[in-house]
Amino acid sequence: MLETVGDNIRKLRKERNLTQEDLAVAINVTAQAISKWENSVGLPDISQIIPLATFFGVSTDVILGVVINDREDEVKKIIDDCNEKALKLDNIGAWLLLQEALKKYPTNLTLLQESIEYGIELAYKENSTYNKEYGEMIYRKTIKQVDLIAKYSCNTNDVLRAHMIMVLLHSSYGDVESAVKHANMFPWRADMTVDAMCAWINHAFNEYKIEQINLQRCLQQHLFSMINILAMLGNSYESTEDYESALKMYFSALDIINYVFKEDEYVPQLYKVENGNIYCFIARTYIKMNNNEECLKWLEKMVEVEQITIPKKNKDFIVKNKFLDKANVYNFSKIGSINGDNNIVNCLTLSCFKDLEKLDKYQKLLLIAKQIY
Repeated sequence: MLETVGDNIRKLRKERNLTQEDLAVAINVTAQAISKWENSVGLPDISQIIPLATFFGVSTDVILGVVINDREDEVKKIIDDCNEKALKLDNIGAWLLLQEALKKYPTNLTLLQESIEYGIELAYKENSTYNKEYGEMIYRKTIKQVDLIAKYSCNTNDVLRAHMIMVLLHSSYGDVESAVKHANMFPWRADMTVDAMCAWINHAFNEYKIEQINLQRCLQQHLFSMINILAMLGNSYESTEDYESALKMYFSALDIINYVFKEDEYVPQLYKVENGNIYCFIARTYIKMNNNEECLKWLEKMVEVEQITIPKKNKDFIVKNKFLDKANVYNFSKIGSINGDNNIVNCLTLSCFKDLEKLDKYQKLLLIAKQIY
C-alpha cells in the first residue's frame, strides 16, 4: 500500500513524539488542519509543504512521498565519511562535505548539529584547529545553522550546546551583544540538569536506589565543571599577572582530582580541561615568575603523569570511591581532553618555554613525550 502525504506527515510527527497540537503551533496552522491532512481529508497547501519539510528536517520529496525515505541511512553515511576525514586531520574537508549535504537537507538537525561542531573547531580562534582562511566564513555560516537548531530542535541539550558554541564564537569575533544574548538562554541554576530532575522524581516515588545513581551522575558533572572553572579562573588570574592566585586555583583543581579519586585504581585525566593541561598551566605560571626550576619540575610531573595514564586509557575501570561508587555508568579511562588539543608534546613546545630549549633536562623531557605517543 502506497503511503499518502498524510501518512508521511503522521509518521514524521510520531517519530519526534509530537502531538498534532505541537506540530500545528510549530508551522502556524490549526490542529484541525493537521488532523485533516493525516486522515487524507485534505492536503496541505503548497505554501505549507516547505515549512513542514523545514520543521522535520527532510526534503520536500519526503513529505510528498516522491522518494523512499532513506534519509537516515544517507545522513549516517555522510557523517561516517566526515569522521574518516577528521581522522586524517582534514576537518575543513569534513565541514565542506556537510555543507554539500545540507544543500539537499537544509534543516536536517543531525547534519546541522554535526556542522556546528566542526564550526567551533575551525572558526574559534583559540583552537589549534582554527582555520585562518575559512574561519570567518565558517563563523557566519554557523550563526545561521545555530538559529535553525534553536528554532526546530526538540532536544534541549542540542539547543543549549548550539547556544554555547555561539557564546564562544561571538566572543572570539568581538560581537559581545550577540554573545550575551546566547548566554542568557542558559538556566540560572547550575544544578538544573536532567539527572537532578530525575532524582527529584525518584525521591517522590520512593525510588531511593535510582535517586542515588542520578544524584551521583549529577555530582560527577559538577566535579568536571568545578575543575574546569578553577582552571579558567587560574587563567584569568594569570592574565592580570596575579600569579600567586593563579597557582592557588591550579593546585586546588589538582587537589580535588586527587582527593576524589584517591581510592581508585585509575585517576582520570581530568587535569586536561577545555582550554589545556593544568600541569602545563602551572609550569607556564612559574616561568612567568622567572622560576625556571619550578617550571621544569611541573613539566616533569606533566610527562610523568602522562606516562602513567596513557597505557591505561583504553582499559575499563570500576569506580570505587565514596562519591561515585553507585554511578558506575561512565568509563573514566576515556575521559580526557575535550577539544583534543592536549598532546603534551604541544604543551612542551609552547612559545613560553622557548628559553628552556637549551637545557638538557628539557630536551630529555621532550624526547620522552614524543615516545609516549
